[in-house]
This record gives sequence, structure tokens and C-alpha cells, in this order.
Amino acid sequence: MQTVNLLEAKAHLSRLVDLAKDGGAVRKRIVVSALRSLTDAMTPQKESAADAVRDMRDEARY
Repeated sequence: MQTVNLLEAKAHLSRLVDLAKDGGAVRKRIVVSALRSLTDAMTPQKESAADAVRDMRDEARY
């Protein structure tokens, strides 16, 4: 698996697309500590995501 940053991806997009099309995997590693700090800063929601989606769906229907 190959890891590339945004600058490399922009510079070599055609080659990376061909690589992915041929079955090669190009992924960036997840930095767990950065993800944790992002989610820790989020405001907890009062209702579940499932309930929020149901409410939005039902409001749009009627």
C-alpha cells in the first residue's frame, strides 16, 4: 500500500488513478490522536443519529 500526501496526489493524480484502477491501494494512515482530539471537541448530541435522520425524513415527507 502506498501513502501519499495532498501535494503528491495533486502532482501525480493520473498515475495514482491508474494505480488505483489496476487494483493498487493508496491510503493515508489515520492519526488516532488527531481524530480523538477532533471528536473530543465536538458537542455531544441530545438525540441519536438514527432519530435525527428519521425526523428529517418524516419532516420532508409531509
